[in-house]
Amino acid sequence: MGRTTKGFLDRGDLVPDRLVTGMVLERIDQPDCADGFVLEGLPRRIGQAEALDRHLAARGTALDAVWSRARPQAAL
Repeated sequence: MGRTTKGFLDRGDLVPDRLVTGMVLERIDQPDCADGFVLEGLPRRIGQAEALDRHLAARGTALDAVWSRARPQAAL
């Protein structure tokens, strides 16, 4: 996945959700994430959230907490 992602970045293109999500899901399955992990910036889209939800359900993992920081539209 890394080489494919690099191609998108080298061209200045956005990396498709399926690649970003795949890399994150692969990463959180590593042994050092067995006791927990923090996701920052993901999910950003509904498809990413659904993929994360399916993946966590398949491995029997639940989210313990979610932190959301909202800003007024005018501040953006």
